[in-house]
Amino acid sequence: MKILLADDSDNCLKIITKMLKDTNILVDYVGYGKEALDRIRNNVKYDLILLEEKMEPLNVFDTMKKLNGIKNFDTDVILLTRNNDYEYNDSYLDYGFKDYLLKSIKKDDLFKIIYKYIFPFLICYYNHRVSYNSISYHITFSKF
Repeated sequence: MKILLADDSDNCLKIITKMLKDTNILVDYVGYGKEALDRIRNNVKYDLILLEEKMEPLNVFDTMKKLNGIKNFDTDVILLTRNNDYEYNDSYLDYGFKDYLLKSIKKDDLFKIIYKYIFPFLICYYNHRVSYNSISYHITFSKF
């Protein structure tokens, strides 16, 4: 499994990498939206993409628009934001994001997103309890 993290701060990379250390999920990091676009245009495949909202010079919404314009692009993209207003409206969906994660990222929230968007392709080995829709799961991250 491979996640692309696009964030102008490598602090988020350190946090997510630490959260996923006992899994076999690889985190590929870029600091700019343009770099994320270049990876996708060069046919690098990811199981999930996390895009930070405050990237410059190409903002996250322009980046998302360009991603959606790439032929055969079908990777789920999650918005990383400090703005909890998204909890109260679905405006991020209009841009093509599948979901959002609030920063600072909590481990359970990250695992819920991974479960929701990647889980159908995984087998359970790593014992981590996650509650999602009032159901507890033990999930792991290993490819078939």
